[in-house]
Amino acid sequence: MLNNIKATLEEMLEELGLRQSIENHKPIVCWKEVVGDKVASHTQPIRIKKGVLFVNASSPVWAQELSLIKKELIRKINKYLKNDLVKDIRFSSRGIKAEDNIDGKKTSQGKKTALSNKEISAIKKTTQGLENQEIRESLERVLVCDKKYKKQQKPLD
Repeated sequence: MLNNIKATLEEMLEELGLRQSIENHKPIVCWKEVVGDKVASHTQPIRIKKGVLFVNASSPVWAQELSLIKKELIRKINKYLKNDLVKDIRFSSRGIKAEDNIDGKKTSQGKKTALSNKEISAIKKTTQGLENQEIRESLERVLVCDKKYKKQQKPLD
């Protein structure tokens, strides 16, 4: 039964063209679980591009300290994800702001990032066939984060 759900979910993600996007965002989504609450409270993963995870730190001291354990963090993330997606991590000491939060309240232009009822309904419709509530809710969270991220990346008109 679980294999059928997994196969159906993977097929659906492929058909919707979401598989690669979800795979690429996994290091951002799992950041807090991998690094722990203390490090997560002083950092914010921003994006991943060509295997490089970009992370803002709350101060230059945090950025420097994390740079010293970068190899260990890369190993932990890749082990957690069971792949070698992350090749490098670049820490910035820009600080953590609301506009840096991937599922946060503001975009870099200072506007709130929210999904419309239509967008939320489309996500719910996409996942409605999944019987397992835990998988359905998890996929919905990923799709919401992905949609908000894409909205944040759009240039202003």
